[in-house]
Amino acid sequence: MKKSILILSAIGLLLACQNKTEPTQEALAAQMAQIVAVHDELMPVMGTIGQLIGQLEDQYQGDSAQTAHLAVIGDLIAANERMTTWMIDLSEVFTGDQIMGQSTIPSEMKTQVAQFELSAQELKVQMISAIDQGKAVLAEF
Repeated sequence: MKKSILILSAIGLLLACQNKTEPTQEALAAQMAQIVAVHDELMPVMGTIGQLIGQLEDQYQGDSAQTAHLAVIGDLIAANERMTTWMIDLSEVFTGDQIMGQSTIPSEMKTQVAQFELSAQELKVQMISAIDQGKAVLAEF
């Protein structure tokens, strides 16, 4: 009798542990929704980046006093390129239906979801920082 209780307890414990380590479909869908929300927030920012690049290039005279222009233009271009690469990478890892929440994401992809969630936040910081720097340089001239 004691042996049966121990075996059942052990099986119950194993099952409980397994369920806690695997993310639920709802959790993965929520993470993907957050990724898409950051993407949607950043898409209009790409236009702002393009405008700032144009304005900074127009102001740049090529003298050494304006080296900040070149650095900021480089940061803006890098942020824009990173966004484009990030979107391509996302679409290569997940299907459009998975991204839009219309099909399930296999639990085996939890690491990829977490990585894209983190990279979306990092991308947001990079893009907003580059824009702030660009606006600051424009305001100086």
